[in-house]
Amino acid sequence: MAEAGLIDKLLLDEKAPAITNGTANSMIEIREFTDAQVNGIPGVLMFDIDMNIDWPQISMVTMLGPSPDWFVGVSGLSLYEHDAWATELKLDLPLYDAGTKSDITPIMGGPDIIPANPIGLVAYDATTGVYLATDTPQNVARLTLKRIEIN
Repeated sequence: MAEAGLIDKLLLDEKAPAITNGTANSMIEIREFTDAQVNGIPGVLMFDIDMNIDWPQISMVTMLGPSPDWFVGVSGLSLYEHDAWATELKLDLPLYDAGTKSDITPIMGGPDIIPANPIGLVAYDATTGVYLATDTPQNVARLTLKRIEIN
């Protein structure tokens, strides 16, 4: 997923078994490309998610391309707290490095890292002009979730 945007392995090898063993309820797959910016305006991708009170958490992930193996996402984000559904959440998402490719510039590919490094944060370093591992998150995307009640 992080290297080429291919989500089949994630869906079939991780999510489908989680649904079978009862640790997840459902999955959706969105296979659309969205420009990061067009004429200075951030790209937007919108879609609906059906939520269930018995399964109030979501996990979402997407690659950032072109990149060696960078991605953004959330894991186990609860949309139901204090006996109520969130009406709107806006989350700034930091850039992660999957640790599978060794390139430090935003191009597809690069040499494999075997075994893979742990997943970690990556950020643009103005001094060197490349992306480097960091402990300081560099937010590169925003996830906005809005509640839409359907009766």
